[in-house]
Amino acid sequence: MANNKLLNSTEMTNKNTKVTRKTKTRKGKPQQFPNSPRNTQNNDASHIQDTNIRHSQQRQDELNINGGASVTNTFNLTFMGHNINGLGLDYFKLNIFMDYCTNKGADIIGICETNRTRKDGEFWNKQNTEYISFWTNKDNKIKGSGVCIIINKKWEKHLGKVNRIGAYYIEAKLFFKNCTLVVGVVYMPPSDIVKQNELTSHIKNEFTNHSKKNRYYVLIGDLNSYINKSMDYSGPSKLAKKPSNIITWLDDSFFVDTFRKLNPKKRSFTWTNKTTSTRIDYIWADPKLEDKLKKSHIYQSADITDSDHNILLVEISLTDIIVTNNKGGRRAEKNTKRIIFDYENTTNEQWNKYEKHLKDLLEKRNAFNYIETHGQNKDTLNKLWDIICNCIQQASLEHIPHKKVGGTKTNLNRNYKEIEDSSKERKDLLYIRSLMRKLHKNELKGTELLKASEGIKSFNRHYGTNISQLTEDTDWHTWKCETRNWLKIVRRVIKMKDKACKEATIKRRIEERNKMITTDQRKMINNILDKIYSKINLDRIRITTDTQEETLLNSKDEVQTEAINTFSALFRSRNHKFENLPEQWKDIYEPRADINPQIYDRLSDTPTEQEWNEMLNTTNDKSAPGISNISYKLIKKAGVKVNELFRQYTGLCYYLQDIPVK
Repeated sequence: MANNKLLNSTEMTNKNTKVTRKTKTRKGKPQQFPNSPRNTQNNDASHIQDTNIRHSQQRQDELNINGGASVTNTFNLTFMGHNINGLGLDYFKLNIFMDYCTNKGADIIGICETNRTRKDGEFWNKQNTEYISFWTNKDNKIKGSGVCIIINKKWEKHLGKVNRIGAYYIEAKLFFKNCTLVVGVVYMPPSDIVKQNELTSHIKNEFTNHSKKNRYYVLIGDLNSYINKSMDYSGPSKLAKKPSNIITWLDDSFFVDTFRKLNPKKRSFTWTNKTTSTRIDYIWADPKLEDKLKKSHIYQSADITDSDHNILLVEISLTDIIVTNNKGGRRAEKNTKRIIFDYENTTNEQWNKYEKHLKDLLEKRNAFNYIETHGQNKDTLNKLWDIICNCIQQASLEHIPHKKVGGTKTNLNRNYKEIEDSSKERKDLLYIRSLMRKLHKNELKGTELLKASEGIKSFNRHYGTNISQLTEDTDWHTWKCETRNWLKIVRRVIKMKDKACKEATIKRRIEERNKMITTDQRKMINNILDKIYSKINLDRIRITTDTQEETLLNSKDEVQTEAINTFSALFRSRNHKFENLPEQWKDIYEPRADINPQIYDRLSDTPTEQEWNEMLNTTNDKSAPGISNISYKLIKKAGVKVNELFRQYTGLCYYLQDIPVK
């Protein structure tokens, strides 16, 4: 959906921006917004915007606090935290924040004050292919509750367990080769002392349980309290508060305030209003991680989420902690394809062609006389099965309607493109923000200035805006105030577009479910009841070593070996001790005299033609095929002569008391 199809009649004043009803324009003619008057907002020119969308930002280009360049490493984890101050009625604010986090290379993100339920989080997970999220429910109040933790899917295989405490705390456990990482996200309600004490008690116990040498704890969240009044508070003295219990305990337990550790003399705040600024949002690290900190920053959230809280970032190196036998990482397994035959729409003519073609193929391979020629042995069993299987597949693919579908991985990672359609527009917004930052730092000169001008022209053409071109004499504050008004308008247009796409998707899903009443009732019922498919993919296993330490195995070979050992112990042969049965049980286990043992004498005989036909009549045509992809329907429609071959082959299996290898 091109944005130049939306015509917004826009009225702008010095204090607000109003967008009225949309009307359509002719195709190919972008809407031109009226020229923006001077905006008289007094924006703080000292804030630096740090985003670049057009070109992905290399993490090693950003210097750490100590002055050295950060080193690219597989086990450098980037944590981010933000009090988003409510997600609103849609996912626009969350999506644009996640775009920002993606540019920063975030691995684990903690968000406070979502004011959303777990159901909303499950819906968002279906849209995002890069991250997986876990949410708490919100409390019974308008705002000020709900937290979530978002994890990059490249770390999902290490994820063990997720715990929730009401609407204010969530934690995720990640199991690595020789260590366990626990990440908690907390929001401390400022006026609920009982809830604060409950959360503090749980965090204390959690840290006590994970204070061993190879276990590490990281806490992200809004604690609504600060440590140092002179460094973390700016405002009237009478409004200053003492540190809360959780802050005091963290400090006494030698937890590391990541920002203060790397910025010992820097005054930065994470929350502000008209009179007061404080640093109440934190990322606390386990004392054992103190020397692993790489960098820590506080970024302004204006024009990203418009929250009154800023965004936190810390990078921690776990290179010396995590030990793995597979440093290169596991290769992605190939996504297997399977074939589904459309038997309902197969005509009699197509079935007749299938029968004739199959018969010709088997005759060409001398399958009908194969047993007589080569004898009744295992080699015959395997080779004849290969001939039968290949001929059936060749004939069915040529004459029976079919389609190829992907495996379960594709189905589980659906991408709802209708909802994600505004991702490019959100990146364009962040690109304009990056120009603000570069202009403020006087980095736009020569070639960079020409590229920025072309980017602004492209933005104006695509969205119908009228952002002023940049020159070497452009005043940063004036240009920023004017541009922000245009960005607000574009954001509203994108939100309306997202809402329309979401409503269209919901409508389409409802129509699809209604069609299931006649086409697929089982799927409809499972969908309504939120039933999940009982498919298990054993890709990790947790074991307890001889020293009673828990270890997570995720290597394919290790998981397979340990699974075999575990299931072998569960399903080992039992010592029945029939030789020492008590007298009262001997009569029960004696062979029954009323059963004639001769009924078992002919079990290895080839089934008769009548038995074969009775067996075929009892089979279900809708049963799923096995690993050979040969269904009962293909066997029934193979014809009389071919079924005679099938009957003789079954007799060979009975005689050898074996089945083919494949």
